[in-house]
Amino acid sequence: MDSSHDTVTPPPHSYIAAYLWYRHAFGADAMVHVGRHGTLEWLPGKQVGQSGDDSAEVLLGDLPNAYYYIQDGGGEAIQAKRRSAAVLVSHLTPLIARAGWPDKLAKLDEAIEQQEAAAESSPALAEQYRLQALAQIRALGLDRQLGLDPGAPWEQVEAVIHRFLHKVEAEPVPLGIHTLGELPPLDAQRQALATVLESAFDASQARLIGKDALSRWAGALAEGREMASAADTPLPPALAEKVKAAASNARAWLANLRESPRRELDGLVTVLSGRYLPTAPLGDPVRTPQGLPTGRNLHAFDGALIPTPAAWQLGKQLAAQTLARYREETGKTPEQVSMVLWYGETERHQGAMESEALYLMGVEPVWNARGVVEDVRLIADAALGRPRVNVLFTISGIYRDGFGDKVALLDKAARLAAAAGDNAISRHDREAQATLLAAGVEPQLAARLARARVFAAKPGNYSIGVQQMVEQSKDVPQAGEQPDALARQYLRYMNFAFSSEGWGETAPQALASHLKSNQAVLFSRASTLYGALDNDDTYQYAGGLNMATRVVSGQAPRFWLHNLRRAGEEQTVDARTWLATELNARNWNPRWIEGMQRSGYAGAREMFKEIEHLYGFQATSPEQMSGSFWQNTYDVYVADKNGLDMDRFFAQNNPHARQGILARLLEVDRQGSYRFTPAERADMARRYVESVNRDGLSCSANSCGNPVLMQYIAGLGQRARLPTDALREFSERLATAMPGREPAAVSGRAAVADLPRASAPAPAARAPAPQPAPAPRPASERVTGQLLESRVIKLAAPAPLTGLAPREALWTAALMLLLVGAGAGGEWWRGRGRRRPASR
Repeated sequence: MDSSHDTVTPPPHSYIAAYLWYRHAFGADAMVHVGRHGTLEWLPGKQVGQSGDDSAEVLLGDLPNAYYYIQDGGGEAIQAKRRSAAVLVSHLTPLIARAGWPDKLAKLDEAIEQQEAAAESSPALAEQYRLQALAQIRALGLDRQLGLDPGAPWEQVEAVIHRFLHKVEAEPVPLGIHTLGELPPLDAQRQALATVLESAFDASQARLIGKDALSRWAGALAEGREMASAADTPLPPALAEKVKAAASNARAWLANLRESPRRELDGLVTVLSGRYLPTAPLGDPVRTPQGLPTGRNLHAFDGALIPTPAAWQLGKQLAAQTLARYREETGKTPEQVSMVLWYGETERHQGAMESEALYLMGVEPVWNARGVVEDVRLIADAALGRPRVNVLFTISGIYRDGFGDKVALLDKAARLAAAAGDNAISRHDREAQATLLAAGVEPQLAARLARARVFAAKPGNYSIGVQQMVEQSKDVPQAGEQPDALARQYLRYMNFAFSSEGWGETAPQALASHLKSNQAVLFSRASTLYGALDNDDTYQYAGGLNMATRVVSGQAPRFWLHNLRRAGEEQTVDARTWLATELNARNWNPRWIEGMQRSGYAGAREMFKEIEHLYGFQATSPEQMSGSFWQNTYDVYVADKNGLDMDRFFAQNNPHARQGILARLLEVDRQGSYRFTPAERADMARRYVESVNRDGLSCSANSCGNPVLMQYIAGLGQRARLPTDALREFSERLATAMPGREPAAVSGRAAVADLPRASAPAPAARAPAPQPAPAPRPASERVTGQLLESRVIKLAAPAPLTGLAPREALWTAALMLLLVGAGAGGEWWRGRGRRRPASR
């Protein structure tokens, strides 16, 4: 429901009727929502401190709101508390395991290891291993995925590939989708335990212990056996003691995990019984083991403590990484970078990104004795020892609402830095002001907006408009449409400045004036559960900022993600490498796919969604994409190169998910973002037509919302010589599903005759098979209810107002309308007062 994120459009009548029926007709004593996430908490109204006039309050009334929510729900979980008075009953995330290596990646790593081992003792053999490794790199498409020249010196190629392989192997992977009240399988518990054990050690300690030992220990704990103490190599005494402590913590973690399913079900009963539900912190079970057992009321970290002293130290390290990488790639120090800040991410890393921004600007936080951040102060030029960097912030709607004090802190920091002399911040103020003045903005407003550094959607709005256009493939303009429409959409939605001088001010080109000199986009991922492709917000916010910068400035900025998942191993990764890592570790990895297959319908839906989100990066950040991303996706999900019986899985569990995947791949081909071979194209068209005819049209945004694609598929079907009756049925189904919007080439029953002709005549249509007589319907159970009938009621023409002059008649009519409106309003107010208890 897109209008749920719209501050102007009220909920539709059907939506309102459902909630009012629950309360007044059904007589519900409580509401139970199942996340993540619903729509009630996103409806129009105040961002915080809602009153009786706000949509969620009007609809919910005084009903208690019990809300099942994933334990790593981040800012969206807190949104449900703030804007729908929810008691959050936490449930487990999928268990997290190491990605491991698919066979082909394991063989490549083995070839590289053998080349290194033979380099001195047998150069000729090492050369053979090198050639073998290069051939595998090309066959796997890793050179294209990583933008790597395979003809570069072997030392460079080997370093990049070897590092990438080990990153893929260690990547956290969710094992399917959690089922409420059910304990994950024993094997999943064992794999997750190994991840928990490993998280207790730094990278060097984990290597010394060895993956095999960690796996054995996890297996023993999962099966209730004593954990053998032997590691792969003898351990120093201090590390051996640390292993004992880790084992004790892992036992407690497992006990809490196994208690969670019962607690999830009991937690709902507790809320509905009107009893107190104990609390638990937000976070995934690896980084935040205190969140186990689930079935408790989720709460966030104390925002007044952000950034913490530890986050400040980490932020300075991230700033050093950003500056070093930019110098390495360009030979210069950046003048301006931009950041995407989310509530949930900041809650996880406790202000590391904000700290990085402060340090880049040459400002530091000030804490009081209780650890509360009270202020910021300037770092002197001599102490800083480098130029100050201008930082622009784009924030989510939840961050705007929940971290207003952080917005004020960052705004003050930018003003302090600008006042410190001639530097990148003060120069940018002048340049942005000149741009706004040239655009016709009033001088005082231009000055205020030029000094602003924090931008978001307008107050009360939580959508930025990018997702809807991407899902309908409107990122590629059709004939007569405006170029760069997607970037314009982003700039239109995110054009509101938040500062000490104005909260939510806007003017044409306000954000664009700041992006003209933007040189890098920075984002973070701190959750072991979530990546870049399991949500649409990453490509909307980070990808959207990247896209808008490219359109405004004329060149693509650096696009980097800070990987903050594992303490002590924080890294800055370019978006292309991040996507390649995530795709190899998750979406193309048999371990991830098998976990999703065990989740049935929901697992198939997740596969489809993540491919849709991959397309989001194609739309917003094409320079970070590789054609091999799409080729491998076809190979895995259509050609089934892993041998996971994908056809049967989709057919039995969710054929529309496969249909959606095919539609997206064909849209990529239609646009020319990546061109499949003619045989692959024909194969996908055949599968799509057969699926629509057999399972019905899924009517996603990219099918019913994209008639140009449907026309393209119909043309492919004709050229592939699909049976005429199949194409005719396909045409009829499109016409039924898309009345008035079906593409010209497939509209109507005679559409097949209008399709582009193949070079050879199509085979004759097959005679339809005789249809068996329909089986008699079983007697239906008698039901009661109301029969809705469509009636046309003719209203009598209103009697003319006689005896009155036109002016008098007009005033009389206005008075009558006013009286009727006042009566209706008074009745609504009295009814509303009856519904709201005095204690609220």
